[in-house]
Amino acid sequence: MFLSLLSNMLRTLQEIFEPQVSASNTLNPTLLSIGQRGYEIQSKYLMISDQYGLFTSGPPRLQVYQGFVFFFLPCMLVASFIPLVFMGVVMPGETRSGKFWVLVLVQALLVGFAWAIIWVTECSGKRRSPDYVWPDWKARVD
Repeated sequence: MFLSLLSNMLRTLQEIFEPQVSASNTLNPTLLSIGQRGYEIQSKYLMISDQYGLFTSGPPRLQVYQGFVFFFLPCMLVASFIPLVFMGVVMPGETRSGKFWVLVLVQALLVGFAWAIIWVTECSGKRRSPDYVWPDWKARVD
């Protein structure tokens, strides 16, 4: 049971890091489900309007991109705090008390500012336009 769960988690994590569009012109199913589920949670439970939310009900290619962005943001947060953890371990105790917390505050402000820029860019980006053409994906025409 535990090995099966671990195997499924590793397979999902591997699929997240695969390209958004494969060579056979199919969308990444894991990122697509993240985008679709994110939109459902955002609209039904959090009641965030499409205009201000990270996710949209838009075309599947856009939802794959939004799933990637949603996964990328926490990775950016973790990666940005790794140097602070390292400095907290290396710095002597007496210097850590004052200077270290100033660095933590500055880092938190920088990360918050970066997230705000990404959010504004995503909410006002050209990808949300209904007539946007994705260069790496050809939509199926029936």
